Amino acid sequence: MKPHINKISVKYAEQLEVVKIDVDEQIKLAKQLAVTGVPTLVLLDKYGATSHLVGGVNTDEISRWLNKQINQPDSSPKTMK
Repeated sequence: MKPHINKISVKYAEQLEVVKIDVDEQIKLAKQLAVTGVPTLVLLDKYGATSHLVGGVNTDEISRWLNKQINQPDSSPKTMK
């Protein structure tokens, strides 16, 4: 997960701040943010959590999720299967 989070923090540096917490050390905060599984990405605004993404995901999946949440066009590369 770490390489994907690092790429996201660079890609979205102008729009958001990426913060990592250790849920074992920050139990109260994890409960406040409704973290029920690890890894969990939580998008926050000034009012609190607005969206959660749970599970191991790649950079493209995180980008699609963020783009939906922050109303940006999906700029992740398309892959043919």
